[in-house]
Amino acid sequence: MPETGSKISVKVSPRGFLINRDQTGHSSEWMDAGSVFTAPELRSEYEEAEVSTFTPSVTLVPSDFHIPGNERNLLACVAAVSDDDSVFCEPAPGLDAVLIWSSGPESPLAGAVVQTLKLSGCQKVRVLPELYRLLRHIPLVQQYNKVLCSYDGRVLCLVIAEGKSLRLCSTFRADSFTTAEYWIFDAVKSLQLNMEMTDIFFATPLSEEEEISLCSYFRSVDIIY
Repeated sequence: MPETGSKISVKVSPRGFLINRDQTGHSSEWMDAGSVFTAPELRSEYEEAEVSTFTPSVTLVPSDFHIPGNERNLLACVAAVSDDDSVFCEPAPGLDAVLIWSSGPESPLAGAVVQTLKLSGCQKVRVLPELYRLLRHIPLVQQYNKVLCSYDGRVLCLVIAEGKSLRLCSTFRADSFTTAEYWIFDAVKSLQLNMEMTDIFFATPLSEEEEISLCSYFRSVDIIY
């Protein structure tokens, strides 16, 4: 039987996956796709599991503009969506809006993670875009100006808020961390936020070099789970 309240979160991208067990308060390093069948964390029993993907095909739509059944057309306004892509939607946490997204190149790995978790006894498994997890962190971060990011080496997921007010929620193509930093700096400057008074939070691991680079611009750099 799974431990009461036990939960695991898994981030999935084309480069592999990383695991966060809520009980331990830390995440793993990125693991390759072959590890999905051997990682002991995925073979334990949990009451609940959440799998997040770094799909770049995602948009946030105000609830007033969301018509059930029209998600594919809404997403096609901002991203390339093929007839073979599955399109999903979920109410955005804490907002009067809906997240709409399509499956990406990480879908086969995400499916394997979901199947492994279910075979291990977890029947409640949700698959969501990584932006959903970042939005959920907004009220949990006490600082007023906050930049929340996840980066998988290919896609930067970026959320910026002032207090509880959302200013930006988007993804950017970034084949290097330098490019990811460019998108972050550009977004912060375009919103006229003072970086020296702004805190940045990453939901993915940072190298020492990356953390030092960010510390040169922001008031603080922290990891969130």
